[in-house]
Amino acid sequence: MRKYKPQSLSVRVIAALPSSGIVVSDTGNHHIKIFLPPAYALVQDWGANDVLNQPSPGDGRKMFRWPWDVAVDACYAVYILDRGNRRIQKISADGTWQNEFANETFVNPIRMAVGPEGAVAVVDAGSNQVIVIASGSRQFITGVDKPRSVAFGANEKIYVGDAEGLIHVFEPAAKSENSYRNIGAGTTDFSGEIVDLVWDSNYGRFQTASGIEYSLMRRCQMAPASRSKALPRIQ
Repeated sequence: MRKYKPQSLSVRVIAALPSSGIVVSDTGNHHIKIFLPPAYALVQDWGANDVLNQPSPGDGRKMFRWPWDVAVDACYAVYILDRGNRRIQKISADGTWQNEFANETFVNPIRMAVGPEGAVAVVDAGSNQVIVIASGSRQFITGVDKPRSVAFGANEKIYVGDAEGLIHVFEPAAKSENSYRNIGAGTTDFSGEIVDLVWDSNYGRFQTASGIEYSLMRRCQMAPASRSKALPRIQ
């Protein structure tokens, strides 16, 4: 177990684990950290360190350059949007590296969402589109000016928040396996950018955030009891 001084963190995003722990994107230090209750002790710390053992950017496995967003699925897999390296890393909450999603089309990825069966949707502000990665395929959602956030909803729908406070709704195109069609857009109570958008499956509605760029808590469904497990602690 390791004690950690809160003032040494440079937090941008927080995600909730099914076990009630939290995953912290320590963006300014290029690290990802996991804390578990009741004392919220630091049990996992991923990222590169320099020769003086100070946090530094890196491009290897479990290393990051500006980790910008994090998400967690019900199987304890943590997805990290490694913005500076233009990729997404998938790492088990116990520290086991699992996979990497890189795309030569990524220009400036800023947000992501994890959907059914491991599908990942990435908001790329640089190319002004959303890229959906699923089962080895790449699907591109275009037609939204200045996309800022994304969420998977019910019935395979994808929702995209933009810089003007609108939420756009897409569904799989009936005549194509690898495309989505826009079926509408709606206004919100926000006048600024929809910088985060989360589908709450318990209530069938959204949680949104506008103008907030840090410490955004994500909800995730509880894993079945058979999947619950203790995470190894840092010695």
